[in-house]
Amino acid sequence: MLRSIQPASRSHVPFAAAAILAMAACSSTWAASDDVTIYKIQNRWKQFIADAGTKVAYDSGGDDLKHRWILEETPAGQRIKNLASGAYLAADRDAADVRLVRRGGAAAADDTSLWTLDVVSGTWLSIKSVATGKYLNCEPQRGFAVCDGANVPTSQTWWLSQWEFVHVGGPPPPPRYRLHQIAVAAPAYCSDVAGDTPVALVAPGFSRVTVKCWKQGDGFGADSTVAVVDLDAQGRGSFRFPAQDYPHGPLTVRISGENGAAQDNCYLQLYNRGGMPWNEGLPRDPPAAEGMTLVFADDFTGPFTVSSTGTKGTYYDHKPPGGQQDFSTLRFTSLDQPHNPFRQVDSYLRIRASEDAQSSGLISSLKNDASGITARAPCYFECRFLGPNAIGTWPAFWLMTDYMTAYVQGKGLDEPCDELDIIEAYGGEGPGHPNAFDAYMICPHAWNQGDAGKTLEKQAFDGLRNPIRMRKFGIPSTWFETFHTYGCKVTEAQTIYYCDNVEVGRHATLPLSKQAPIFFLVNLATGGGWPVDLSRYHGLADMYVDYVRVYQAPK
Repeated sequence: MLRSIQPASRSHVPFAAAAILAMAACSSTWAASDDVTIYKIQNRWKQFIADAGTKVAYDSGGDDLKHRWILEETPAGQRIKNLASGAYLAADRDAADVRLVRRGGAAAADDTSLWTLDVVSGTWLSIKSVATGKYLNCEPQRGFAVCDGANVPTSQTWWLSQWEFVHVGGPPPPPRYRLHQIAVAAPAYCSDVAGDTPVALVAPGFSRVTVKCWKQGDGFGADSTVAVVDLDAQGRGSFRFPAQDYPHGPLTVRISGENGAAQDNCYLQLYNRGGMPWNEGLPRDPPAAEGMTLVFADDFTGPFTVSSTGTKGTYYDHKPPGGQQDFSTLRFTSLDQPHNPFRQVDSYLRIRASEDAQSSGLISSLKNDASGITARAPCYFECRFLGPNAIGTWPAFWLMTDYMTAYVQGKGLDEPCDELDIIEAYGGEGPGHPNAFDAYMICPHAWNQGDAGKTLEKQAFDGLRNPIRMRKFGIPSTWFETFHTYGCKVTEAQTIYYCDNVEVGRHATLPLSKQAPIFFLVNLATGGGWPVDLSRYHGLADMYVDYVRVYQAPK
């Protein structure tokens, strides 16, 4: 059930519709409408519910009062009241019908007119009857709403039981936060901070939360407890984050709560404008590249050049050719297009996934004309980055053998090629999500190589230790807590994968990888077969890339 939290002052907590649901308690008369929040309630097909006498209709909607509703909040749930008639939405204990009951009637006062509302995904809600435990829905598609849905709506299922409260009048809705979900009211997600930074929290259902952040130090650094915050009865609390004591650049502040079986983690991404320099930029050559020559390095301190059409840029901003094989649910967007996902911040490349902009980003070292940065075995590729852990985020660093030379020669996209996924990380926690924690995947592929290729691919995958549990290899932090360096060494015999110069897996080198030029790709995608919902973080998730390097043995 959602919880309404009145801010101490309107400037203290910013309104954010993508992460919260807004409602207001109100008087029962239309005469007081200037002081109450008014909604139109729509389904996923942009049909609005309306007063139709004793029934509740849904149609294309109008601006008349029969399509407008207010919410009266009680300790036991919400009442949904029509402005035209003053009637309340009510379930029927003995039938699927949804009725409208008038003020003063018994049904208007009992629990059949009480509902609980919960966030399903973004601004979409479920409306559940307190009396019957069933969900309001438009399943029959006959123009009248019913209340017989027994299945809990999710971001991927039961869309017929999902509704959006569209604010159409009255004061701005006050914030409302989800039970047993930690939310940061300030500062904004993915914002810049410096020095002592006040952080305001709302976490209904929890009495205490623990705040942690990875800190600089010898070797891998160390985890640190920033604060233990006791919350008030509404789940509200605050703490100060001493940004000056933490690494300069991107940070992930982890806020965790537990109450019996209920657990939650909130990952607050921030960029520290102050702080302590720690492992930034290009280090000395890695042990895995011994005997090889550096053929390419980019620490993103110089101009970032990427092109969708020309060949002058260092990178191409889609999976070549032409983005025909792009795979992110939030589309890969070009640098020169609106909603550009790329930005250089100090010595980092930021790749942003944005639900509002419907964009995310990828860079490829091979371009549309088959020119670009490649290396042949024996060779070594590495990338240092920090990824986001939000529902549906999919940061990755991966290699492919050159298929573009054949494509520009007119041979199509069915030519054989290898793919070596050095890290595929999947964000999101809770039921129906990856719950990766410290794990990521290494996935080799032998595309368009027939049954023999499938056999080699399976042998290679089976020889790895998937999923890669970082702590199992002595790496104490995860891919979303702080920066790590992910590498791949391809020799004529073995393909070896590394994290922070620690070997985490190997397999026999695939035939094409032994001889064909290899190029790299870095991306923040969304999806990968998992639900996507960034609304908790106001629709944003950031990946920061520190550097990329490529080595090759002398011929």
